[in-house]
Amino acid sequence: MISIVIPTLNEEDHIGDTLSHLLEDPAAKEVIVVDGGSQDSTCRITREFSGVRWIEAPERGRAFQMNYGAQYAAGNILFFMHADCLMQKGGLAKILDCMADPCVQGGSFYLQFREQHSVLRFYSGMSRFNHWLLTYGDQGLFIRTNLFHAIGGFKAVPIMEDFDMQRRMRRAGRFVKIDAPLVTSARRFLKCGVVKQQLKNTLLVLLYLIGFSPHFLARYYC
Repeated sequence: MISIVIPTLNEEDHIGDTLSHLLEDPAAKEVIVVDGGSQDSTCRITREFSGVRWIEAPERGRAFQMNYGAQYAAGNILFFMHADCLMQKGGLAKILDCMADPCVQGGSFYLQFREQHSVLRFYSGMSRFNHWLLTYGDQGLFIRTNLFHAIGGFKAVPIMEDFDMQRRMRRAGRFVKIDAPLVTSARRFLKCGVVKQQLKNTLLVLLYLIGFSPHFLARYYC
């Protein structure tokens, strides 16, 4: 069984659509929304879905919230997805098909944006490649539950927790990239400027790889 963990913080504009699409999938037997202290209608909207478990995390932060939610998960597979992502029909079945291979320890989808822009299309195309430099949390990360706990879950850092996790997953076994998209909002790109945001993201990853602390880099993340 797949346990789906979704961290939230002031996601009233997206969480309803995300959960509606997700619950159309018969394989969505356990959905856990872990809130980090939303001040909008996120919690009220989430509680309107009877098939969803809402949990309030004692501490804010995506890494902490995902680790906290995983403690309540009953499935042998964990799937972490963002609150503004839409799962295509049959997506969870694709995860189960991949994980039927005992050599596969985890994987992700590729990314597709709702909004149209040449840079976003290029980024989406690059996310199809199964490479550690091109895999992030907005593509959705799934992992065997026993491996997740064995490697200590997500590191308690403000950013790069997803990038770090998938690199550790790859060292533990086979990591697959499913040939299906997870559709997400480009809101951060639109807010800061598509080209500017992509350049900033690339620079932050490069600085992280040469040793800059995620706590330092988080000051420049928008």
